[in-house]
Formats: sequence, structure tokens, C-alpha cells
Amino acid sequence: MSEEARFERTTLENALRRYATFDDAANAVQRKFFGAKIWILTVGVAATTLAIVYSTLWLEDARPPLTDGHFYLWLAVVAMPIIGSVLAAGAAKLIRGLDWVSLRGAAESIKREVYRYRCQVGVYSPGSQVPGTRDEKLASMVEQITGRLLDTDVLATGLPPYSGDEVPGYGSRTDDGLSDLTPAQYLDWRLADQRDWFKGKSVTLESRNSLYQWAIAILGGVGTLLAAVGQEIWVPVSVALATALTSYLTQRNVEATLAGYTRAGLELDNVVTWWSGLSAEAKGTRASFAALVNRTETILGSENATWVQSMQETLAQLPDGACAACGQMSADDAPEDDVPVDETEAAEEDPTGDPMAEEDDEAVG
Repeated sequence: MSEEARFERTTLENALRRYATFDDAANAVQRKFFGAKIWILTVGVAATTLAIVYSTLWLEDARPPLTDGHFYLWLAVVAMPIIGSVLAAGAAKLIRGLDWVSLRGAAESIKREVYRYRCQVGVYSPGSQVPGTRDEKLASMVEQITGRLLDTDVLATGLPPYSGDEVPGYGSRTDDGLSDLTPAQYLDWRLADQRDWFKGKSVTLESRNSLYQWAIAILGGVGTLLAAVGQEIWVPVSVALATALTSYLTQRNVEATLAGYTRAGLELDNVVTWWSGLSAEAKGTRASFAALVNRTETILGSENATWVQSMQETLAQLPDGACAACGQMSADDAPEDDVPVDETEAAEEDPTGDPMAEEDDEAVG
């Protein structure tokens, strides 16, 4: 694409490409971070196992001769802790776990602004009292969200720009990502898509968590059995495996994430139920559409804010301290709805008379 064509992109196209840049970078850092953690845990288990195997074959020499096969086993026993230390040091220095959390929060913040823009609600509505055009307001919000990352260590990650010529996809193949949305399109392409995603991920996480928890319990039983039959020397292996699985679950923050996803799915279901109960006349008003979008985006923003804060706290407490000194976007800054309140729209009464609206705001706020 020529330089001229790049500068001819609309504000919305640029916002979508910024979202894609943060999204791709977050995925890349996440894969590297947890890939390194898995290798570190694997090496730790291997080191424990090799040490026990060697101790059962230990001869009398502290250092077997080079020609003896035991030397290579001894070398592996010595090398494994060193390899683990090198991996831990390298991961702590080069792969900052909080980077992907901050990038994910920024990407989702931009995504929420894009949907508000396309639905023309809040400060993007035609009757907004906030000065500036719709494009100017979107550009300002993207700049603010991006600006938060400038105060973190994310800059050291490197952010390769989105390289595709097409506008980044937005879930539905029939959604071009640029057109203004009708209530029916928003319900299908945003609300239902996110609700189904949360529900699907909840099922996956619950199955994974149950599998790991059973494996940890079984390993504990195996350790007890080994001790009972006089094979105490192998108990550290089962303990190491159980500890590795527990550490992995902790690093992934599975239980807190599962609770957040389940909550978000149920709250989005409540919005669908509320919308279905409206009359055809009420559904056709701008105020009802604005209420639909604002309630949905508030739920998504609240879920993301809770997730960011929970992940920051979890990663900051990792034993190796890999994330303790990292600069990060605070949970208050990253995912909350940052559009200035439009007093005109905020002053409108809920045209649906929905008695649950206030309770929902409290629940997701």
C-alpha cells in the first residue's frame, strides 16, 4: 500500500488497526510468557526426577569417571538446575507478564469505543453536547488509551503494526467493521457474540480446572501410597508434579477468570432478556438503543477491569518476581469506559421503565 493510501484511511480504520496492533502484540507476549513458564516448570520436575534416579544409582565416587555411564547422568543432574535458572532469569528480563495484560486492556478499551462510535451513542451521538465531531472524539479516545501505555514497560516489547491491507475482522464475516450498526446488528455481532464467547470459554476453563485439580489430588494420593510401600525416595517426584500443576493454575488465574467469564455471560443474558421484553415501539427509539449499548459495554468493561486487576495481582506475586517491578497500566486506567459523560443523554430517563437497570449498573460497576 502506498503512503498516500495510508494517510487516506478513516479515523475508524486507524482505530481498528490500532486495536489489531495491540491485540496481536498481546497474543504474542502471552504465548511467550506462558511458554517460558511451562519450560521452567518442566525443567524443575525433570531436575527433581533425575536427582532421585541418580541417587538410586549412586556409587561411591562423588564424580564418576568420564568413561562411566553414570557421569552423563551426573552431568544432567548438575545441568538441569542451571538450565532452569537461566530460563527463569531470561524470562524475568525479556518476557514481562504484565505487558500482555496491559496490551489486552488497551485493545479491549479501543474495541468498546469503536462499537459506541458505530452505534452513535454517548458522546458519539448526534445530539451530544461534548464539542467536536464524531471522528475527533474517537481519535481523542484512542490517543488517551494509547497514552497510558507510554508510561509502562510495554514500549520495550516492540509493537509491530498491523500489516494487513484489510480492515481487521470483527467476529462476524458479514460485518465490515466500518458501517454504523442497527440494534439488530449490534445484538448479533456484539452482544450475542461476546455472550457466546464467555459461555464457551467458561465451559472450557471449568473442564480444564477440574482436570488439573483431579490430577493434583491423584498425585497427592500417589505420594502417600509410595510412602506407605517404603518408596519414600520417589515421593518428591509426585510432589514436584503436583506443585508444577498448582503453579500453572495460579499463573493462569483460572478460578478468578472462570468466575468473571461466567458472571459476564449471565449479565449479558440479562440484557438480552431485557431487550426481548421491550415493545416494538420502544426498541425503535434512540434512547433504548443507547441503553442497550451502554449496558452491554459497561458489562464488558467491568469484566475486563476485574480481569486486568486480578491478573496484575497474580503476576506480581509470582515467586520468581518476574513481574514485580514491571511498569503496568492500572486496572482503573485500562479497561473502564473512558468516554466523557454526555450530560444530555445521561439525563434521559430510561424509556423502558426497566426496574433492573439500576441493579445491573451496581452489579457490573
